[in-house]
Amino acid sequence: MILKAWGSDYGDSSAVSYLAAGVCCLAMPAPSGRRRLGWLAGAGTLLALAIHSNFITAPLVAAAVLGYAITAVRRGWRPLVAHLAVVSGSMLATTCAALSALLFGVADIFTPTWHSYHMIRDQTNLWHSPDPAWVLDAPHLLVPPTILLAWVASSWRQRKGVGRAELTVAVTAGLQLGAYVYLQFFNTEWVLEYYLYLYMSPLWACVCLLAAFVVVRLS
Repeated sequence: MILKAWGSDYGDSSAVSYLAAGVCCLAMPAPSGRRRLGWLAGAGTLLALAIHSNFITAPLVAAAVLGYAITAVRRGWRPLVAHLAVVSGSMLATTCAALSALLFGVADIFTPTWHSYHMIRDQTNLWHSPDPAWVLDAPHLLVPPTILLAWVASSWRQRKGVGRAELTVAVTAGLQLGAYVYLQFFNTEWVLEYYLYLYMSPLWACVCLLAAFVVVRLS
């Protein structure tokens, strides 16, 4: 799925890369608090670029930040609030930089995106399948839940020994999968049904990272 995204001229070709790198920065172990803030600032920049590449990645970005918060809250609320502030501030700074007319020659990047989103929404309302029977013709959709279950099975007896970085990736993958399942089957979004419209490939960014942990555990 990632190779297919890289080979296309759609926004997911960059979004899937930014998402993978952003999750890595969120989960990256750091020997000091200053380096931790540096990784979080990098994560905010990359996650903002993912959203600006493709607006439908916003739920995945939200899931990544929530996954980090869930796994970092045990260190205390004050550090967590500071970390989330760094991520948010970095995302805001990246967005402000993108608004610069010196960079792109266009001062308003939101209005065209909003219009395009509503245009695609009209298409999804027309083509979204109310019957989930199409899933039987999409066996690749079994990959994300299979990898998630494989990680749970391979780390179940060692759950106390699972590192925070690995746990962050696993929680993020689970939340992202849940978000896309909700949007597809309990909403009217088209995130899983057809690759070329609302882009399912960004889901594979974190899934591939989790697959790497599974391979390491099994080996």
